[in-house]
Amino acid sequence: MALPVMSCYGVMMWLLCGMLGHGWWLQFACFVLTCYLMAQLNNVHALIRIYSRMVSCSFIALMCSANFLFPSLEGGVVQVCAITFFLMLFMTYQDRHATGKMYYAFVCIGLISLVFPHILFLLPLLWVFVAVNMLSLSLRTWTATVFGVLTPYWFWTAWLLYQHDLSPLITHFSSLLEFSEPFNLSGMGPSRKLYFVLLVILAIIGAVHFFNRSSGDKIRIRLIYAIFIWLDLFSLLFLLLQPQHCDMLLRLMTVCTAPIVGHFLALTHGRLTNVISMVMAGTTLMLTLFNLVFLWLR
Repeated sequence: MALPVMSCYGVMMWLLCGMLGHGWWLQFACFVLTCYLMAQLNNVHALIRIYSRMVSCSFIALMCSANFLFPSLEGGVVQVCAITFFLMLFMTYQDRHATGKMYYAFVCIGLISLVFPHILFLLPLLWVFVAVNMLSLSLRTWTATVFGVLTPYWFWTAWLLYQHDLSPLITHFSSLLEFSEPFNLSGMGPSRKLYFVLLVILAIIGAVHFFNRSSGDKIRIRLIYAIFIWLDLFSLLFLLLQPQHCDMLLRLMTVCTAPIVGHFLALTHGRLTNVISMVMAGTTLMLTLFNLVFLWLR
């Protein structure tokens, strides 16, 4: 009953945050779709070696504690595309001829870059994942990744040419050269800072547990979780260096942290780890209530 209960909890949180009054129907649809895709990611790739819904439940709990992100439709699109990217990428494991799946995976990266162009800075890291973790890098698959990223821009450029105005495209790429002061988190606000700290702590706990207990997982699962952990780390560094993109990077960190936390919650048995699990759940709930009250008073 964990997933149905958490799904009702998620719907309740959206209602309490004012979904009906603000008309966040598309944002809520993105949330529902991301939860479904996270469940599919867990089911298709067997992220946990026992039957468990903790990956999806962890994602719902984390997203509800970050209710200040609810109004952003662009952020919802980023999360949908990010989870779809993982879903397609993991299907290419040890398949150097999986050009179709690789293409569609990186189409999702191209779609993300339309609303968050700075994701392109992570392309070299994603290629390393394809080569080292997925063991599926070849000239054909690498070409498929390049064409996948470029595909959304082909359609967008064609539309802009039809409109006889390429200035949005120029502005879009020129934003990649705009940098802010590193490690200046003063503009994040208390809700974002607290959620950021929570994500970092949960990621560390989950990563340490995974490295200690991953011997029972298949090699493919270990390589998949290594992608989540490394991408979580690079998103953390990216946020510290360029905090003006905190909302998008917090969403990416949430997508990467949820499976790590879910693995910890599902496979931990000891007295200490049970206490840690209860503290994690209580802290997440307290942060959810704090951000909810802060949202009401704003």
